[in-house]
Amino acid sequence: MRFLDLAKIAGCLLVAAVCSQAQVRTAQNAAGLAGAGEANELTLGLGATATYDDNAFNSVQPSGQALFSAAPKVAWNISRSHWSSLLDYNALISRSTRYDFYSRTSQTFNTDFSYQFSKSLSFNLADSFIRSADPLYGGGQFSAPSAGIPNPSFLGTSTVRTSNFVSAEGDYRLDARSTVSLGGSYSLQRYSDTPNASFRDSNGVSGQASYRRQFSPRFNTGVSYDASKFTTPTAGFMTFSQRLLLNEEITLRQDMSLTLFAGPNHVNSSFPVSSNGTIGSLRTSNWTWSAGGTYSWVVSKMNMSASAIRQVSDGGGLVGARQLTSFRYSVSGKLPHKLSGSIYVGYNLNNLINLMQAGVSGKYGSAGASLTRNITRDLSASLRYDRMEQLLGIASDTPWIDRNRIAISLNYTFTHPLGR
Repeated sequence: MRFLDLAKIAGCLLVAAVCSQAQVRTAQNAAGLAGAGEANELTLGLGATATYDDNAFNSVQPSGQALFSAAPKVAWNISRSHWSSLLDYNALISRSTRYDFYSRTSQTFNTDFSYQFSKSLSFNLADSFIRSADPLYGGGQFSAPSAGIPNPSFLGTSTVRTSNFVSAEGDYRLDARSTVSLGGSYSLQRYSDTPNASFRDSNGVSGQASYRRQFSPRFNTGVSYDASKFTTPTAGFMTFSQRLLLNEEITLRQDMSLTLFAGPNHVNSSFPVSSNGTIGSLRTSNWTWSAGGTYSWVVSKMNMSASAIRQVSDGGGLVGARQLTSFRYSVSGKLPHKLSGSIYVGYNLNNLINLMQAGVSGKYGSAGASLTRNITRDLSASLRYDRMEQLLGIASDTPWIDRNRIAISLNYTFTHPLGR
């Protein structure tokens, strides 16, 4: 059985660790707004990685390469009684032993700002930017029913990808148990520097509104509406999706939670068609469904998460929007002798929204494992293996493309308080 998922760049554990660190600090920011305390700290780091990749260009006839990378990072986290901010920058300077295409610098830049106007009203603004020549660098997974998030499936040949996702949300507490939220987002994905590239640019814009009520300490129930528009500018494709969802957050235990959502999804699409030498536009409308859930178990020495999500998304480089179905499971934890490890596996399907739409379906993902040894408080060494597989097309003779990466890295991270 094939195990699939969108992988982070194999061996660049620094980037994965920083992304996880950013999420933790975002949560700390929210706690700071509630009066949990203040912070002002600067994080600096540098990683060095040696990677072997056995299929550099996702080809049926693989061609291997060795990559050597340096990964500097800087993060600045501030938390005050009414506001908090996070700036997180990472770079990946790579050199390939065989292909100049991979000898580039990739970058990610994440920002997060929150402000508490009063006990009832709060606001959050976040932005995530990535520019990378490596299709396995800076990927992501869906973990909540968020509309407009860029598709984490990157298929086809290697290219330079520029992606940006910005979101804003305001929350207002009606009373001690009820909250209403309004928000929106904008995303873009651009592909360049590859002759006859199979990737296509895409744009996405969305808006959402929700109501949540906590009926008991264990159950938080809500309803939400969101509308998303996805376009492929160079190909003339447009998809407009609307969903009405029932959301449920269940605290099974203090260390265990379950988040569920489900509801109808109405989709309008338009795409170009050719008839007798004349190019026109065909419009379709259909009903489908959107649903998903995330199970989380967090204890002192282990984190486990499993999710399954189905929703309309951009094509992730394919022409037009797709019906994305994503599965993911991961577990990580501390081991004896200053060791820690992680395992993940997943599967992404990108299906055509309707049979009249031109294009191909795609399946992509990976499975992998990592082992980290803490040498000192700030210095660690890691070993990582990832296996990726992808399938583009629906014909019975369409070949699967396999890709394996193994990497060893040394990472140094230093966090210093800057004062109040």
